[in-house]
Amino acid sequence: MARIIGLDLGSYAVKTVTLETSFRGSAFTRFESAFIDDALSPGDGLAGALAQLKALNALTGDAIITAFPGLHLATHALAFPFVDHKKIESTVAFEIEGQLPYDIETAVYDFQIGAPNPLGATVLAGVAKREDLKELLATLATAGVDPKIVSHAGLVPQNLLANLPADISPEATSIGIVDLGHQRICVTIGSPGTGLQFARTFHGGGFALTAQLAEAFGISSKEATAWKESHGAVGPDVVGPDAERGAKAMAMALAPTVRELRTTVKAARAQQSAPVRLLLLCGGTANLRGIGDFLAMELGIPCQPMPLPKVPQVPAVGLDAAQAIALAQRGIARGNRAPRFNLRRGTFAFRGDFGFLRAKLPQIGGIAAALLLLLIGTGVARNAILTRRDLQIDNAICQLTKEVLGRCEKNAEIAMATLADQDSISGVKLPSQSAVLLLHKLTLAIPGAINATLQEAVIELDRISIRCEAGSSEVMDSMITALAKERCFKRITEGKVEKSKDGNGISFRLDIEVQCPPEETASR
Repeated sequence: MARIIGLDLGSYAVKTVTLETSFRGSAFTRFESAFIDDALSPGDGLAGALAQLKALNALTGDAIITAFPGLHLATHALAFPFVDHKKIESTVAFEIEGQLPYDIETAVYDFQIGAPNPLGATVLAGVAKREDLKELLATLATAGVDPKIVSHAGLVPQNLLANLPADISPEATSIGIVDLGHQRICVTIGSPGTGLQFARTFHGGGFALTAQLAEAFGISSKEATAWKESHGAVGPDVVGPDAERGAKAMAMALAPTVRELRTTVKAARAQQSAPVRLLLLCGGTANLRGIGDFLAMELGIPCQPMPLPKVPQVPAVGLDAAQAIALAQRGIARGNRAPRFNLRRGTFAFRGDFGFLRAKLPQIGGIAAALLLLLIGTGVARNAILTRRDLQIDNAICQLTKEVLGRCEKNAEIAMATLADQDSISGVKLPSQSAVLLLHKLTLAIPGAINATLQEAVIELDRISIRCEAGSSEVMDSMITALAKERCFKRITEGKVEKSKDGNGISFRLDIEVQCPPEETASR
C-alpha cells in the first residue's frame, strides 16, 4: 500500500489530502488544514502552517505532491505546427525565452501538451524564477517535506477533469474548472475525452471580497471575514438590507474576476473552436452563497459546485479541498494523457528515490558480485565439459581411422576426404556405409547456430540414436528440422523429453532411421 499526500499551499490555509492506494484501487482517507497567520510574512506564515500539519502527522507519506504557490509562476500558451514530443521539448525553451522579461538561465520551467488541434499542438508552459523555487523548497524542508512533484496550480485540476462523473454534463464539449482561492484564481479548461485545452491563473478571490466588505462596513478584516462566511451572499440569495449592502460591495470586488473569466473563456474558444458549456466552481470562495448563479448570469454559462470524491473519515469535505485532492490524484496518474508538469528538474530534481538506492548499494553490490562469480563459474564448467566432449570425439575418430586407414587422424573432415578419394586402403575394401560416414553426416546436418549439447550417440548402419541437452523445446524442433534435410535420414522419431539436471533446459532423445539413396551409396 502507498500513501500519497496532496499538499495545497494556499495563501489563506494549507490543506492536505491523503490518498491510499493498493492492488484493489485507491481511496481518500484523510483531510487536514491549517490556517496561515496573516500577521507574519508569507514565508513565516507558510512555515507555521506546515508545522501545525506536521504535528498532526498529516505530512507523512510515500510521496508528497504540491503546486507552486502564489502568482510567481507565469503561464504561457504556446502553439507549435507539429505534435512530436521530442521536437517540442527541444524548441520550447526558445519559445519561452522570447516571452520572458528576464534571462531564461535564471528560470525553471516545464510544460504540458494540451489537447490536439488541427494545426498542431498547444503547449501550456509554466515558468518561475530559480530563486523562488529554491526558497519554497527550503521552507518545505523546515517541516521535513521533500515533495516529489512541484506542479502548476492551473494544470493540476486536469486530474479532477479526468475523474468527473459520467453524468455531470453529457453534452459538454468543453468544461471549465474555476478554483476561486483567497488571492489567486486558476482556470482549467478541457474535456474528459480529450484532456487539457487551456489554463490560466490570475489575481483575485476571497481576499478582495473581504477587503471590500471591510471598507463598506467600516470593520476590521477579521470581522469582515466572519461576516462573509456567516451572512455573505450574492445574486438571488441576497436577503435583507445588510445582505444587499454586502452583496453590492462583493459584486464590485468580483468585477475584475468576472472580466478575467470572460476573457479567459473567449481565448479558450478562439484557440480550440469549441465553446465552454459548463463551469465547475471550487476553492474556498466557491462556498459563498449565490456565487454560482451570480457568475452564470454575468458570463452566460451554467455554473455549479465541483463534484468531489468522498473522504470516508471526513464526512463534510468542502470545495476548498479540491486542489489538494487533484494533487493527490496527480501522484497516481498514468498513461499518455496523464499530466507530466514538474518543476523539479535538473539541479532541483527529486532525489528521494536515489537516496533509497544509495542505502541499498552495499546489499545490491554483494548480490551483483555473487551473480558475477556464478556466471564465471558456469562459463568455466561449460568450457571444461565441451573440451572433454571434443577430446572424446577426437579419440573415437582416431580409433576408427587407425582401423580403416592404418593411421590416426583426429580431423573428421580430413579423414572423410581421404576415405572419399580411395576405394580401398591397404587392400581392404571400404564399406559403402560406415559409422564414421554417418557421424560425419550427423555433424554436418546440425548447423553451428543450434545451441545444443550432444550427450550420447549410438550409431548403427540403419539407425542412429542421440541424446542431447538444449535450452528449450524450440532448439529441439530446430534440430529435427535440420536433420530432416539430410537425404540419408528418412524418419526422425522424438523420444522422451524431460528437464535437464540443472533445471535450466531440457534433455531429449532422437531416433533416426538411416536409409541412403542408392546413388549416394554407390558413390562411396
